[in-house]
Amino acid sequence: MKTLLITICLLANSVHAETLNQLRNRVNTSLTNHIGGAKGLAARQTTYASNHGGKFWQGLLTFSTLPNHTPTTVADSLADRLTAHPTDQSVSWHDVFPEWDTELFAAGALVDVYDGPLGAGWSITVFVKYQGIVYQRKKCFGPDVSDDYDWRIFDTGD
Repeated sequence: MKTLLITICLLANSVHAETLNQLRNRVNTSLTNHIGGAKGLAARQTTYASNHGGKFWQGLLTFSTLPNHTPTTVADSLADRLTAHPTDQSVSWHDVFPEWDTELFAAGALVDVYDGPLGAGWSITVFVKYQGIVYQRKKCFGPDVSDDYDWRIFDTGD
């Protein structure tokens, strides 16, 4: 039944047209919804830090290959790296958000942590692929938010 529902959702999404701005706006809304609230990432980070000596949780990129959206195809997919975790931490996205195992996502996400002169915090970066071009945006949480940025083309540094 789960496979049937996922297939129906994927087929329904494949005929929906979406511009890059519409995709970005949809991801912005999803990001806001997944961060806020009693069960959002911000609340779960606070709980994690209180149970781990003030250290925040870090999440690796949720997709091995980002879904490639086009003007005629919404490519939302199941994230395939929810059980991956950093080498210095045993907790994965699946552990923090088990309900995401069956959720379709338009964007990949990763969570980084920092501990600088102003104190400790964390950030989330989201990545979308549209017509083969990867775009990213970053939101920081904690005492230093100087690394926040809005949507831009992802520069691999090559």
